[in-house]
This record gives sequence, C-alpha cells and structure tokens, in this order.
Amino acid sequence: MKKHFSLSAIALLVILGLCTGTVTAQTWTAQTSGVTSSLYSVSAVDQNVGWIGGASGVVLRTTDAGTTWTDVGGSPIGTDDIYSIYGLDANTCLLTTSPSATYVYRTTDGGATWAQVFTQTGGFMDAFEFKDANTGMMYGDPVGGRWSLWMTTDAGATWDSTGMYLPQAGTEAGWNNSMWSEGDNVWFGTSNTRVYKSTDFGMTWTFGATTGSANSYSVAFNGSMGFTGQSVTLMSTDGGDNWSSVTLPGTGTAYAFNGGVTDQFWYCRGNQIYNSTDNGANFTSQYTGTGTYQDMSIKLDGTTIRGWAVTSSGGIAMYNASLIGITNNQNEIPSSYTLMQNYPNPFNPATTIRFSIPKSGVVSLKVYNILGKEVATLVNGNLNPGTYNINWDANGYASGVYFYRLQTGNFVETKKMILLK
Repeated sequence: MKKHFSLSAIALLVILGLCTGTVTAQTWTAQTSGVTSSLYSVSAVDQNVGWIGGASGVVLRTTDAGTTWTDVGGSPIGTDDIYSIYGLDANTCLLTTSPSATYVYRTTDGGATWAQVFTQTGGFMDAFEFKDANTGMMYGDPVGGRWSLWMTTDAGATWDSTGMYLPQAGTEAGWNNSMWSEGDNVWFGTSNTRVYKSTDFGMTWTFGATTGSANSYSVAFNGSMGFTGQSVTLMSTDGGDNWSSVTLPGTGTAYAFNGGVTDQFWYCRGNQIYNSTDNGANFTSQYTGTGTYQDMSIKLDGTTIRGWAVTSSGGIAMYNASLIGITNNQNEIPSSYTLMQNYPNPFNPATTIRFSIPKSGVVSLKVYNILGKEVATLVNGNLNPGTYNINWDANGYASGVYFYRLQTGNFVETKKMILLK
C-alpha cells in the first residue's frame, strides 16, 4: 500500500527533488454498456470522455465519466468488428476494422458521422498512438514483407508511410492494442518474440534481446520500466532493450498492461485486474469483475486518474483515483517566474496550484486566510528549475477567501482562491 505523505513529508520530498504525487482512494466501479457482445478496445481521453470499440460494429462513447454509454456506430462501419479505437477528444475518434482489407474510420462530430480515411488490401491494422492532438502513428501486420507503419500530422485525416520502413522477420505479425508511446518513444508487440522500439516516433526501429515469449499481447512502460507477455509475463528495466521473465499474480493470458500514471502499473488476467503502486516491483489483485478483461486505458487528467477496462461479454469497469502531492515537469526550463491561478477555483475541498521557476533557489509557497494569517506552508525549500504542481487539501478549513503567495529570490506574487463547502 502506498504511503500517504503528510504535508511536512511532501516538503521534504520537494527539497530532495523527489517530486512524485501520491495516489489515493483507488476504486473500480461496474458500469452498464448496454451490449453483451465482446468489447475489444477502449480509449480514455480524460476524466469524462471515453471511447470503446467492439464486435459487430459497436462504438460506445461517454462524455459523463461513464454514467451513460451511447452507441455511436453506424454507416460506413456497419457490423464489422472493431479491434482498436483511439479517442482524441469528445468529438474526434479513430477506429479500425479488418473484414477482408483493413479500414480506418474517423469522426469529428462525436460519432454522428464517420468517414473512411485509410484502407490497405491484405492488411490488418493493430493500434494507434498519438503524442499530441495532431501527430500520431498506427501500426499493422506486415504487407509485402514490411511492417505497415503510418504517420499522421492532421489528427488522422490523412496518413503517410514515407520513410517508415521496417522489414518483416519471418512470418511475424502484430496484436491489436499492443502498442505504447511516451513522447517520441514507441513500442509495439509481435508474434515473433520481439518488441520493437522507436525513439524518434516511428521513423527508425530496433529490438533488443528477444523476449522469450512468442507473443506480446500488450506492452506498457513507465520510463525505462516495462511489461509485456501472454501466459508468460516479462519485464524490462532498460526501456525494452532487454527482457526477462517475471512471475506475476494470476493465471492464464495477461492482457492490457497499462502504465504511465505516476509509478502505477495495471494488467488483466481473466476477470481480475491487478495493480502495482511501486513501479512494477509488486502486484496485487485490485478488482474482480465479470467476463474476461481484454483491454484497459487509464489517464491522468489534472489530479484525477480515470479510465476503463472492458470485457468479452460487454462488461465495463471504471477506475477512479486522486493524485495528491507535488509533481515537477523538467522537460522544458521555463523562461520566467510564474504563479498560475489555482484550479479548480472555487474548490471543495482540494485544489492544485501551479508555478514555474527558471532558476534553482529557495522557494516558499504559503496559504493565508482573509485576515492575513498564515494557515499552511505548502513548499519551503530549494527547488530545481521547472514547472511544479502542488495539491492543497483544504479539508478541515472553513469556507472563505484564501490567498497563496509564492516567494523566491526577488520574485513575490500572490493570488486569491475561494473554498466553498
């Protein structure tokens, strides 16, 4: 069980540069899909929006965190099975079917209409990944001795394979939804003991040692730590260059490895969903549902972690958790000192404060009440350059107006926030 840090402990982590959030209140809740057919693929967009694809042309969409799921399939998708789906927002989504040739369909109006944007004779498209709202790629089974790799820069409206050459080894093929990306790093699974890896978002590819498992039904990473497998599960600690077998709980085929949210990992086996809170060192059963879970997608949206898992009998389970603490994004060094407005505002009982510092230094972030009395110290220590998020849980504080002040060097700024209970 992950420890819940006190405020003073969070401050200590900040001083040490170990800025990681703490995940709390993890729950899974069964939801109603309205169908009993097999659901093959799910894509969480944010805490409210999700898309699901399944057998017989089923396309489910939610914009209210799964309270209602609406079937938005139809022509020209028809009743073809949907093996992979990817939602970009509440209106834009891509999906693939492969009845004889392979097809990709796209909607920009929430599923009211669909347009065919890609087809390939003899192909079978397996999965999509996007690194921003416009730039994405898809991979499919090899055609003509080369893997089917395609890039889009216009949110899936058009696709191009120029320069994306990866020869097929033997008779290897891919698996639907067996693809993962983190920035420019992309991995995909195969039926040939290989997990291919790209560090330039699909333009060049390598694979390290063979995994030792014929099939990689799914793959997921948190930085250099990754998992893949089928009945045999495998782990990599060097970004996929090398793999070794690892014994994980449960029996049967392991589907839908999922990572990328703090130091959490998940996977499915049968009707069980397993979770690790220590970056894959240990896993325990987190939820038992009905049917065989086949895919899962979980995303961090603000301080809410939300996602869904889907089963072979039309089952849907929603995951919900909160991220508290402080996180630091050091991918880009800010050009100036900035204190952003907290969000949400007004709030009850928690809110997130975001600030940027371009230089290392001692940083103080404190909260004051309407009378100017200091009521909380959120940060008080030396920080490296970066953009920081810190969560303030005001449970136990009275409703009213509060002020938060950031001070570092000669920079001082104060903003107002409102607690409404």
